[in-house]
Amino acid sequence: MSRDEEAITRMFNEYVQAFQTLESHAVASYCHIPCMFIAPQGARLMTNPSEVETLLTGMMSSPT
Repeated sequence: MSRDEEAITRMFNEYVQAFQTLESHAVASYCHIPCMFIAPQGARLMTNPSEVETLLTGMMSSPT
């Protein structure tokens, strides 16, 4: 595996671990601002970290 592939794999694994904590601030740190979330409900553009954390908090706390 090349160094680039190793770096990508490591970063992805770190992201997955952060998401599994269900802590929005841990996941938000992986988003580059501005960013867009696309869901069945529509697209949403976030222009600051607070917006990202608010959206992630709602996603992580909603019942499945």
